[in-house]
Amino acid sequence: MKGLEAPVVILASKGNRINPPDSRVEHDLNGSDAYIFRVKKPGGRFVYLQTSEFTEEAEAEKEVSAAEQKRLAYVAATRAKNVLIIGERKSSKWKELMDDQMKDAGLSLLSAEPQEPEELPEIAEKSSVDDLYQTAKDECILTQKRDAEAPSFELCNPSRKVHPVRLDAEPLPEDTPAEEPEKEPEEEPEKELQADGALLGTLVHRMMELLVSGRNQMDGEQMISQIIAEYHTPSIEPLEKDLKEKLTSVLKTVRNGGYPQVNGQPQDILAVLLNADEVYCEMPFSYQSGKKLWNGVMDAVYYSNGQWHIIDYKTNADGRELDQRYEMQLKAYKEAFKIICGQEADAGTYHIDV
Repeated sequence: MKGLEAPVVILASKGNRINPPDSRVEHDLNGSDAYIFRVKKPGGRFVYLQTSEFTEEAEAEKEVSAAEQKRLAYVAATRAKNVLIIGERKSSKWKELMDDQMKDAGLSLLSAEPQEPEELPEIAEKSSVDDLYQTAKDECILTQKRDAEAPSFELCNPSRKVHPVRLDAEPLPEDTPAEEPEKEPEEEPEKELQADGALLGTLVHRMMELLVSGRNQMDGEQMISQIIAEYHTPSIEPLEKDLKEKLTSVLKTVRNGGYPQVNGQPQDILAVLLNADEVYCEMPFSYQSGKKLWNGVMDAVYYSNGQWHIIDYKTNADGRELDQRYEMQLKAYKEAFKIICGQEADAGTYHIDV
């Protein structure tokens, strides 16, 4: 679909007279040259002064203006999706658009040339306003179903994650009645605020990326502060203490041997990634299979001992049978890697217990 395309485009009749140019500017490697042909009163036709010099430059500017008018006319005509209506006159600027080339473009051309009025036929019967409105609604091209503009593919994202920082409650739908305000509950002992799983999972993923891409050289406290600052919103300010404590705990564990895994993945994942022959963090992918367009991001991909491996970090509360629960996601990653890189790879989850 072209920009600013419309089902029906009407080109109003207008003369094709092009006013003589007032000036011209030519640019080259040595600078710019300006030619003034005449000076008019701003917004009017009164000419203060003009010159007959620079005839070649004036003719060149006329040709440029004519070419631009022709280009604009073509652009205007080709914005029509279904019907192009042209108000034609002999001196019309649209005259060139009425030739066979426009018809070959597949447009329906309707001439708006004035015609002699004809006697109106007698009205056999009257129609109700409701009937006329319904007819117009059913037959008007602007309200007809436009299946051709419907998406021809299905977008699939196996690695879609919940955005972490939208912690505020969603507003009620407009048709949901407001609940009566509840009575203030009795004061309870103050509870420590804790971050939700989606937010914490996102921050842990970011920390793993920085650890591997930075070759485990970053200062831990500085890195955690940087991560929290990246996702800072007023909503998470009360949670920063809890976030720092949990990220500090994860960092300490990952740097000191990692988390035990029940699916055969290496426990000390940081050491494995740092010693791999090749390693890629947050590896994006996109490919089309039939009518499905797959895209997403793999947490870590590495090559070691002649084999490619895909790792997907998981911070689920229950770390058992993660590979089975995310089987379709891991399968999509392997297929994407095969299609894009031409290499076989295994894929598995790495559980980070937070």
